[in-house]
Amino acid sequence: MNWRENQSTIQHARPVRRANLPPSYQEFYKRSLSKYGHGKEFIKLLKLHREFTMETVERAVASCVKRALYTAADSVRHYLYLMTQPEATKPAPIKYEMEQSVTVKAPTFSPYDQLLQKGRYIH
Repeated sequence: MNWRENQSTIQHARPVRRANLPPSYQEFYKRSLSKYGHGKEFIKLLKLHREFTMETVERAVASCVKRALYTAADSVRHYLYLMTQPEATKPAPIKYEMEQSVTVKAPTFSPYDQLLQKGRYIH
């Protein structure tokens, strides 16, 4: 039996069948399987239950499915981080609107040129 035939066994494994997973998990599995050709992302998703509650992971998976993001290691973990971290530890949003213009002086290289003069460089 090759890997292609084996990958569908993840979905039919007894622990996964008995868990009665929500539809968002089934959708995540189906989409990640068609995108990557393997069930590794689904396994990573299931491993997230070691660290987070079922409800939290389910909400993160639903958010990822809604936005068509099918990487457990990155997207789902990102949503889990956003849901579980206190507001104080989240980075502040970056504002790109500039109220005043900023001018930057051009760098001067003359001090470096002096260092590179013949005989001035010491080993």
